Amino acid sequence: MNLYREYKEKQMQEQYQKYDKEYFAKDTVTIYEQTRTQDFIIRIFKICVFAILLLGLMGSLVWLFSTI
Repeated sequence: MNLYREYKEKQMQEQYQKYDKEYFAKDTVTIYEQTRTQDFIIRIFKICVFAILLLGLMGSLVWLFSTI
């Protein structure tokens, strides 16, 4: 009876480890996808800010040279 109990406990432990590995693998993929999405959003934001600054600079130069 004791050997059977040890066998069952070992089997359950292996099953839990398998579930943990699968869960952590899925969790890692989810975090990676979220990070990629956030990086993409940040990249688009930086491009937009740079474009707005560039347009502002060009507008300022046009205004400056048109008043001369």
